[in-house]
Amino acid sequence: SDVVEKWSCASLEGPRGEHAEQLLTLLPAAHSEHSQVFPSVDSALQSLLPQQHQDTALIIFGSFVTVAAAMQYFEQ
Repeated sequence: SDVVEKWSCASLEGPRGEHAEQLLTLLPAAHSEHSQVFPSVDSALQSLLPQQHQDTALIIFGSFVTVAAAMQYFEQ
């Protein structure tokens, strides 16, 4: 898609979680080559935020557990 430049998958523990590597296999091949995996939402944000440009957006989505982990990261 022209909308998403790069996918970043983060592992999430618990019954609603999945390993990032498994999530990556669900992306079309064209997207997976420009994607990366992280062991947690925290580690993904620690890596991605310094790379953000003013004219790009970082979209966090998934289950409420994923979004809650991101919100907790930003509240630190």
